[in-house]
Amino acid sequence: MSDKNIRSKNNLATQNIIRLLKLFIEKDSLSISDIEKELGFKTRQTIYSYIKSLQHMGCVFSKNIHNRHTYYSLEHKDSKEVQLLLYEPLTLNTLRKYSILKKLQNKPVSEKNSLQTTIPDIKKSQFYELFNELLAEKEIYKSEEDNLFYLTGKTFMPTIQVSFDQLESLYYQLSALPSTTSHAPQYQSLYKKIAAYFDEPDSDSHIDNYICYGYFPHALNEQTLYIFNQLQSAGFSQNILKITYTSRKNLHYTKTFAVGLIVHVLEKDKLYLVGKDIQNLKKNTVIPIENISHIEKTQTKNNYYLSKEFEDLFDSMFSISTDSPVKVTLSFDDWGNIKDKISALCKQRPNASQQYDNQQIIYTDSISGLNDFANYLRQFGKAVHVLEPAELHDKLQESVKKTLDYYKRSTHE
Repeated sequence: MSDKNIRSKNNLATQNIIRLLKLFIEKDSLSISDIEKELGFKTRQTIYSYIKSLQHMGCVFSKNIHNRHTYYSLEHKDSKEVQLLLYEPLTLNTLRKYSILKKLQNKPVSEKNSLQTTIPDIKKSQFYELFNELLAEKEIYKSEEDNLFYLTGKTFMPTIQVSFDQLESLYYQLSALPSTTSHAPQYQSLYKKIAAYFDEPDSDSHIDNYICYGYFPHALNEQTLYIFNQLQSAGFSQNILKITYTSRKNLHYTKTFAVGLIVHVLEKDKLYLVGKDIQNLKKNTVIPIENISHIEKTQTKNNYYLSKEFEDLFDSMFSISTDSPVKVTLSFDDWGNIKDKISALCKQRPNASQQYDNQQIIYTDSISGLNDFANYLRQFGKAVHVLEPAELHDKLQESVKKTLDYYKRSTHE
C-alpha cells in the first residue's frame, strides 16, 4: 500500500483496514468470525487480505487455536506506517465531536438535542451526523436502564477533580472495603493507584479479607509478613496445613488446620487465620498469625477457603470472632456526626440496614462478636439505645460500668 493511499482516508479499503486495526487495538484477541460480526465484512478472503496489508505495514500477529477457531492477537503495532495510518488530523469536525463529549462529561443526558448547544454554528442534520458517528465509534452509548446517553471513556476519559483531603479520605475508605464487595477488583486497583500517589509501599500485607472500624491500617511487622509469606508458599488456600502456634496462655498447640479466611483486624493491626481444626470440625478456630512457629504443607485439599460458610461468617464478624451471629437492633439519637458514622458503618456491613423514625436512626445488623461491638458502641454514649438483644444491652451497661469504676479508682489513687 503506497504512502499516498495510506494518507488518503477516502479510499474504502484503507478505511476498512483502519477499522480493523482499531478493533485489534481495542480487543485482546479476535477470530475471523469475530471480525465478520464486528465490522460486517462480507468475505473471509477480504479479512485475510486486510490482515496481510497490516503485516506489510509492520504489524505482528500471533495465532492461537481454541475450540477449532483461529484467534489473531496484535503483538506489535508501533511501526511508522501504522502510526501514520492511525493519525487523525485536527479537523473542524474533530473539534466539534470533542465539544459534544466534553459537554456529556458533565452529566448524562436524555435528549441528544441538548448537546447541540455546545456547537450552535452547525445545522441539526450535521449535529446528528456527528452524534451518530460518536455512537458508531463507541465513544457514546445509551443505557437501557435509564435511557440516558453516557460517555464510554474509550478515548475521551472522564476526569474527576478532588482535593487532597478528599483523596486521602477515599484512600482510607477503599482500604476498609472487604473483598466480597461488588466491583472489589476495581476498587483494589484504585486503592493501589492512590497508594502509589501517597508513596506507600505496595506489599502483600494487603490481604483479601479484613475488617476495619475506626482505625487505619499500618504496615505489618516483619515477623507477621514473614509468616504470611510461608503460608503463601505452603498454598494455604489449596491445601490443609499442620500449624504449630502459641496460645494467649503461652500454651503450644499443633493443629491440622484448614484456612477459611485470613482476617486483618485493623483496630488491633493484626492478621488472624480463621478456619477448621480438622479434629474438631464443629467449632471454628482462630489463630493469630504472629503466634505461628511452624507450618507444614499436607497433600489434603482444602475445601473450606472462602467457602459460603466462611463468607457468611465474615459478613457477620465484628472484629475477630467465631460466635454465632446475633440479630441486633439499635436506636441512635440523630445529632452531631452520628448519622455520618452510622452511614459509614452500614456501607462496611453487608447485613446492615438503617432507617429514620421520628428523629431516630434505627440500625439493624447480624453481629458475630457482641463484646467487641459493645466496646465500639461506647463512643456514642447516651445517644445509643439497644432495642435487642438483651444480652447486648447488658454487655454495654457492663462495659460502661467498668469504665466508670476505672475512672473512680484513678481519681482516688
